[in-house]
This record gives sequence, structure tokens and C-alpha cells, in this order.
Amino acid sequence: MSYGSFAIQYNVFKHFKIEIKSIYISLVLVLISFSVYLFLKKKFLKNLKFVEEDPFLMGSCIYICSFLISSNFDYRLIFLFFTIPCLLKLNNNFLKNISLISICLSSELYRLISIFGFYGGAVNTLFKLILLVLLIIITVEILLRKIKKYEYFVY
Repeated sequence: MSYGSFAIQYNVFKHFKIEIKSIYISLVLVLISFSVYLFLKKKFLKNLKFVEEDPFLMGSCIYICSFLISSNFDYRLIFLFFTIPCLLKLNNNFLKNISLISICLSSELYRLISIFGFYGGAVNTLFKLILLVLLIIITVEILLRKIKKYEYFVY
């Protein structure tokens, strides 16, 4: 019923009896996100056009920070609604579709568990992780573009 590094830590210990500190989970997720960002930067992100950036940043930063810092109940996923206008207008269909599918499947924990049991919960967690990586990638790209734009106007 919750998402975040602490929730992953708890579930890994509960189901597999493996003890991993949540800070390590957060660090690995951030490293994976930046690795994927560097890999995709030239191919996918270079030609992306963003609109509705400020609401997107608001929603994505709330999700990213709450995921990495603590464990939160799924009702906090409501902040992802701020990301939807920007995602709907992305000019990369793959990135747009996988992001929107991830939001939908991340929000459907009860339905997935009632249909698929344990595996439904695993699918839900997987898509929350995919969503985290995607939001970090898009957020970093938007912020870097804003910094470049600001530097251009300052000089």
C-alpha cells in the first residue's frame, strides 16, 4: 500500500529475507537513473520538446523525493497528475506511452493484487520503479535545459 525505498526494503526482507538498507536502494536507483539518462541523452532526449514544464517539475519532484527519502502511502500518487499534461504532449511516443502506462499501473495496486496476487504487487512495484527512473530522466533534462537557458540570458 505504499511506495518508496523503505517499502522496497521491507518487502525484500519480508519475501526474501534479505536485509538491504533503504539508503543503498535509493543510491542504486539514482545511479541507474543517471546511467540511463546518459545512455538516452543523445538518441531520445535531444529532440524532445517540453510544454507545461513547471507543473511537471512540481509533480515529479514530489514523487522522486518522497520515493527516495521515505515511504509513502499510494494516495500521494495524486501528485503525478501534475505530470500528465507534459507527458501527453511529449513528441516521443515511446517515452510518452511508457510513462503513462507506468502511472496507470503504479496506481492500481489493489486491482493488480486482487487479480494476480503476489505477482500483481510485484508488477506494481516494478512500474513504480520504472516511473521513478523515467521521471528522474525527464526532470534532469528539463532542469538542465532551464539552466542553459538561464545562462544564455545572463551573459
